[in-house]
Amino acid sequence: MRLVRVASARPTAAVPFAAVPFAARTAASLTAALVAAALTLTACGGTHSKTGADTPALVAGTAAAAAGEGAGAGVGGAPASVPASASPAATGTAAKAAGSGTSGVGTNGGGAATAALPAGAREVVRYAVPIASYPALLTQAMAAKYRPVSLDGYDVGGATYVNAVFRPSDGTAWYQYIEMSASGYQSRFDSLKSQGYRLASVESYLHSGQIRYAGIWVKSSGPDYYAFHAYSATDYQKMLDTKTAAGYLPENVSAVAPGGVLSYTGLLVKRSLGNWILKSTLSPTDYQTLFNQETKAGLAPAYLDAYTSGGTVRFIALFASVPKVSYQAQHGMTASQAASVTTTREKSGYLTGSAAGYDDGGQARFLVYWSH
Repeated sequence: MRLVRVASARPTAAVPFAAVPFAARTAASLTAALVAAALTLTACGGTHSKTGADTPALVAGTAAAAAGEGAGAGVGGAPASVPASASPAATGTAAKAAGSGTSGVGTNGGGAATAALPAGAREVVRYAVPIASYPALLTQAMAAKYRPVSLDGYDVGGATYVNAVFRPSDGTAWYQYIEMSASGYQSRFDSLKSQGYRLASVESYLHSGQIRYAGIWVKSSGPDYYAFHAYSATDYQKMLDTKTAAGYLPENVSAVAPGGVLSYTGLLVKRSLGNWILKSTLSPTDYQTLFNQETKAGLAPAYLDAYTSGGTVRFIALFASVPKVSYQAQHGMTASQAASVTTTREKSGYLTGSAAGYDDGGQARFLVYWSH
């Protein structure tokens, strides 16, 4: 197996962060119809990267928390907020999927949801939801017996939005918090960890120019992991070198660049991805090139994200050979395109792996991949 490392500045040590509880509840994996959204595949490019064989490693870490507050509600429970601490980022391996990918341009649509979510869907996806409207959307999802499995935050023209993926509730207890400061995130992480919850997903984004965090915790057993946040490019690269060598492979990584200064946040899990490669500073063109190269070599998209630094769009891409999956990917889509493509993919048995939004010249565009 070959391990590819993301070439980027080393991550700075995890700092405590404040997390705003978004919603906490006991729920089964959510299944819902994907919200129509256009998805386009983009190419990998950028400086931070790493390749190699994945090796599982267990790391305990802390996340920086920032002062912040939030309310949470859980399926089968009343809204509640719970202090938690941030966890260090863990490395993870990407699985290689057999399939085909195509690159394209489009935008994903969505917006604030007002109608009830469809019941009994394998998955429900919403694009371009204003951050202030997310609590209402989450409430609708819980009412339809879904739970959140991923949340992507991004800002366009000074306004903050999120893309959300929900799947059917399966009885798993969970908590979701958004709008957390570094200290708030760290507090939530620590508190929930002590209660037996493990971090399943973490995201960083900008809101009014300030870095905010969103996380999803589930009460379940699993492999060791390492969570990190607020890492500089240099510290991020250094951490990846150390953790991936110890068997911790990337699960998800996000980046923001307020004032042009990169800040990385993510989660590494001790697992196997077979041959894999992670790159964190790809231009859309480089991403497409990387996509073509890695998929031809038998790897498949395992995680995708996007951010803007100094007015330039950058992609984060993880490709892996394990597990083997069929996949489709697109980038440059509008919200409506992303929603439409997602709906089409769902009808063919695909589920959304990553749904990332980004600001491309003042316009919202989307980078998405589906697999089955």
